[in-house]
Amino acid sequence: MAYTLEELRTKEKNFEESIEEFFISDQGGYKKGSDTFNTTYGIYKSTLVNFIKETQSKEWKRFEAQNPGNTEDAFCRCFSNAVVISGGMLSVLRHGFKHAEFLLRYVSLSRNQH
Repeated sequence: MAYTLEELRTKEKNFEESIEEFFISDQGGYKKGSDTFNTTYGIYKSTLVNFIKETQSKEWKRFEAQNPGNTEDAFCRCFSNAVVISGGMLSVLRHGFKHAEFLLRYVSLSRNQH
């Protein structure tokens, strides 16, 4: 199915608004969170690193082995570079990034999906 440019803009806007709504909700944690925005990397570092560790532990362990020392900073540098190279955060959220094949979105299947 082909979409018009206006339909694509509307879908993109709805997608962005959904992300924003989640982040500022109680569930998203940014109202109460103790994490501080890291201006060097343009992220909430602890939130991002903890998400990766919890959802992709196998990939994280491999990344740790490849980047001993300050693994979290190495990961944040790779993430930040991926955002710049790919053309933006939205691209990285949709497609992940290839340095260690991390995905930055988590799809939760409902009971009716397989």
